[in-house]
Amino acid sequence: MTTCPTPAPTLRLETPSPDLLDDYIQACAETWGHVHNSYILHDPATAHEWRSHLLDDYRRQEQGLGLPDGFVPSRTRWLTLDGRYAGTVNIRLRLSPQLERYGGHVGIVIRLGLRGQGLGTAAFPLAIAEAHRLGIREVLATCEADNAPSRQMLLHAGPARTYRRRADIDGVERDVCHFWYVV
Repeated sequence: MTTCPTPAPTLRLETPSPDLLDDYIQACAETWGHVHNSYILHDPATAHEWRSHLLDDYRRQEQGLGLPDGFVPSRTRWLTLDGRYAGTVNIRLRLSPQLERYGGHVGIVIRLGLRGQGLGTAAFPLAIAEAHRLGIREVLATCEADNAPSRQMLLHAGPARTYRRRADIDGVERDVCHFWYVV
């Protein structure tokens, strides 16, 4: 008996849209409490407060409008796997002194139920390409030194200028790995 090969999953960066909003909120509920930085996800308990203006907020963030102190303009894309929300990619359009220490240009969070499948590793080149389209020629990505999955993802991404430095993360001095990619 001959079997047909299973088609490869389709992984894309997409502009956040109303079609994916319910899936995004469900992923926030699944993943909340399992991220070290809540900026890239939204608190699912308050979805009734932010649901109606989230997509407009993303557009304003990209334009640099109404940002909290210390924040920079950023482009948010949703990572989709076969048309379903799988994660968020945030590309900061410039670096602040704080982002140079920790945060960099690219932030990625993968939905909790999809972690450990290589999606971050597959998504990072898409994020680098998006940063290049935005005019960023050297992309900084950082991770805490003890975050092995993120560190492996960044090492896998190809040649980069790398170093470690101490940085204050939420009031705690931590070792942070820096990866500079020329695009």
